[in-house]
Amino acid sequence: MIVPRGEGDPYETVRRLRASQPTTPAELKRLAIAYSQAQQWLLFRQTIERVLELDPKDASARFALGSYWMNRADDGVRAEAEFRAVIAQDPGHSLARYHVGILHEKRNEWPEADTEYRKMGDSSALGWLGRARVSRAVGNEPEALERALKAESLDPGNLEAVRFLARQLQSQAPREAAARWRRLTEAEPNEANHWYGLYRALAALGDPGAEAARVRFDEVRQAYGTR
Repeated sequence: MIVPRGEGDPYETVRRLRASQPTTPAELKRLAIAYSQAQQWLLFRQTIERVLELDPKDASARFALGSYWMNRADDGVRAEAEFRAVIAQDPGHSLARYHVGILHEKRNEWPEADTEYRKMGDSSALGWLGRARVSRAVGNEPEALERALKAESLDPGNLEAVRFLARQLQSQAPREAAARWRRLTEAEPNEANHWYGLYRALAALGDPGAEAARVRFDEVRQAYGTR
């Protein structure tokens, strides 16, 4: 279940939907979305669990519950159980498979993570990106670069792949790194780390634009901090 960005006051939306006394899975999922937009995560989880009580085969609700356990409660065991249930119901559910791979990465289970990413198929940009992270983790930098380039070629708009490549290329190919850092600053102009990466790449090239990137990095860092 993809949670869209809400409009207006999320708390008012919650109050309105609760007042309607939702009972069907569709109505409860709308309420769960409102809870997520209001960042009321316990109520979000409880509502999704009610959806699954009514319809245990609702894959989108089960995926949402797995994402809750993974990202909000930091419970990898419960998260993996939910994602595995989604995969059992729908073997082609690539996002559930990808999240299982990430859980393996968090446990430093690199062969297991690579296996999950391979199961996503050679046409999956996310699968190749996961495989690139595994290669980097085990010290195979050339393979990591090759896999990340494959991910980027399949999905040029995937900023995670662009960010991975910008970092991988920073020392050995600063011109290519700079091009990717520029794309990142255009897509996420309030992310200070992107401006710093661009500054470093341009400075390595002796590009006069490096100083402007450094100034912008300082401005963005002061306004938004760094992550």
